[in-house]
Amino acid sequence: MCREFFGQELARIGRVLDWGCGSGRVTRYLAGDARRHSNLDGIHGADIDGDNASWCGKNLGIDARKIPLCPPTDFPDNFFDLVFGISVFTHLNEDVQFKWLAELRRIIRPGGMLLTTIHGMTAYQRVCMPPSRPELAENWAPENSGFFVSGSNGQLAGFIESDDYYLNVFHRSEYIRKRWSDFFEVLEILPGAIGTHDLAVLRRKA
Repeated sequence: MCREFFGQELARIGRVLDWGCGSGRVTRYLAGDARRHSNLDGIHGADIDGDNASWCGKNLGIDARKIPLCPPTDFPDNFFDLVFGISVFTHLNEDVQFKWLAELRRIIRPGGMLLTTIHGMTAYQRVCMPPSRPELAENWAPENSGFFVSGSNGQLAGFIESDDYYLNVFHRSEYIRKRWSDFFEVLEILPGAIGTHDLAVLRRKA
């Protein structure tokens, strides 16, 4: 994606944020690549789970910090050239989603990129085929909003401040193009880019 939309390798792109870095399952490889290119200062991590963020900072040698469940963060305006989030918007309610889109727009420089995964058509086709989930098919219908919560998710229970925060969320592509375009230019939505996750490729407007 970086080569296609930025025309350069990720390690040379400037400041990069792994938003929702967890225990660094992706960032550890980026940090190693950046170290080889003397660009370690360009790799950052952030997560609502402070234990994970602290581990990344200590063990990967990057700026990794705990961020609040809702914005703002303490990152400066226009700070990042690229932010990516793997399985973050897949777990946020609609109101919190818009708050984070506004915050990401603030911290990404004009013309900078946001790569983020969603539970879109690929995930829907995977989980909604059994007839035991008719409520998912009803919510997915085109005449509905295109955003719906399919249930709660307890994976972070006891590790963040609210047990009600983390959900399982679906987005239709039409919803992304219509509602997220208030914050970013929606360049592409790539189905199945990471397993069952679709990838939204967005660029910050000036």
